Amino acid sequence: MAAEVAMPDTVTLLLLDMDGTVYVGGVVIDGVPEALKRWTSAGRKVVFITNNTSRTIEQHALKLQGMGLPATPNNIVSPVEPTSRFLRDRGVTDVFLVATNAVTEEFASHGIAFRGEPQAVVITYDIELTYAKLAEASKLINKGLPYYATHIDFFCPTEDGPVPDIGSFIAMLENVTGVAPTSVFGKPSDSLVELIRDRYSLNSLVVGDRLHTDIATGINAQVPTCLVLTGETSKMMADASPYQPTIISPSLPVLIDDLLAR
Repeated sequence: MAAEVAMPDTVTLLLLDMDGTVYVGGVVIDGVPEALKRWTSAGRKVVFITNNTSRTIEQHALKLQGMGLPATPNNIVSPVEPTSRFLRDRGVTDVFLVATNAVTEEFASHGIAFRGEPQAVVITYDIELTYAKLAEASKLINKGLPYYATHIDFFCPTEDGPVPDIGSFIAMLENVTGVAPTSVFGKPSDSLVELIRDRYSLNSLVVGDRLHTDIATGINAQVPTCLVLTGETSKMMADASPYQPTIISPSLPVLIDDLLAR
């Protein structure tokens, strides 16, 4: 899975992972707000890409704004929208959602809700997870309902170490039902990049700290990629990986200055 897409002469849109790229845990990485200000002041665009479906787009925007970052609900994408689009395209609007109350409302804004006769099961990174939700999801999956997941990350990084993410819930359900989700919409799927392509026609660069999600996303979407070394991946790990980035940079601020100098 070597990188096959060349860097454009001028990058005009950064597709940014969040945790490990612009912040670590709840702390913004040094120099990132100032670098992004230089980037946007030069007339270039940024879109934040997250797999995290424990929060709504609005909640993500508020968190980023609190760090001094140029974020609005219009330049953040999560798997909720491509998941909803996939379901609507197939005539599925009544689903059993394993999701927080806020994310359930976000799905409803896209026309996806629980109306009493579910056509499918959709699981998210539900930080309000209960046994009752897991039991009901299992029963519906056992009945043969289609089963989808917003993403597959096994853990979410925190300042105190990793905590369970949706992948842990998926593994639990698969151990019980013998069934895995038939479709997944977050990184490393190209669904999020395709959603952005519908909105922008710009020379893009996917930037992130995880090889198997961020860099794999760019490879799958045939978009050039940059691995930053401020998160979970070292240069040695990158050299040994089948997911090869187009370029590697020590950090997002260094990358931005290099791109603006071209």
